[in-house]
Amino acid sequence: AKYRIDQVSLELGIAPTVDILMTDTLADQLENPRPESENGFSKEQAKASSHAQPPITIVIGNPPSSDTVASDAPRTIIEAMMDDYRPEKSSIRGRQNIQQGLSNEAYRFLRWSTEKVLKTGAGIVSLIMPGSIATSVSFSKVRQWLDESFDAVYVLIFDQDGRADQRGNSLFDVLQGRLVLMCVKLDGSTEKVNGQIHIEDI
Repeated sequence: AKYRIDQVSLELGIAPTVDILMTDTLADQLENPRPESENGFSKEQAKASSHAQPPITIVIGNPPSSDTVASDAPRTIIEAMMDDYRPEKSSIRGRQNIQQGLSNEAYRFLRWSTEKVLKTGAGIVSLIMPGSIATSVSFSKVRQWLDESFDAVYVLIFDQDGRADQRGNSLFDVLQGRLVLMCVKLDGSTEKVNGQIHIEDI
C-alpha cells in the first residue's frame, strides 16, 4: 500500500498526504522508542511512535485473530493493561479457566486502541473482532469494561461461527465468527458511563 501511494503521488505530481508505517503496535518500543539512528527502520519506528501518541480520535482495523504471537519483542505495557479484561481472582473457582481466550491477539489490539481513544478523551474505536466477544463467558469482563468506559457500544454480527453449524453466507473465509465492534466516547463524559449497547445480526 505504501509503495502504491508513492507511485500515484509521483504520477500526479503531488506529495503524499497519508503515512503508512510498519511497526510492532503492541511492543513496548512503540511507547518508548530507542534513539533514532541512520537506519531506515529506526526512523520509521520513531515516526510510528510519534503517530501513536494521543490525541487519537479514531482507530479502525482488522487485527489478527490468533493465539500465536509473531513477535518476541517485550510487551509489558500491553500485558499490564490486559488486567482490565481479566476477572478478579476470587471469582475464578477450581480449575475454571476463562482467561484463555484473552491470549487471542485481537483482544490486545482492542485494549491498545481503546486506551488511545480514552486518553484523548473522545473518539471512536471500530474493529473487526471474533464473534465470541459478544456471547462467551470468557469475555464478560471485557464487555463490562467497555460498557463502563464508553458512552455507546455498537455490535454488528456478520459471520456466525462455522464450528457450531450456524454459518450461512460467510463474508470472511474463516470458521470463527466475526463481528464489527464500535465503541464511542463522547467529549466531556465521565470514566464510568455505563453506556448504551446496540446489537444487530445480519
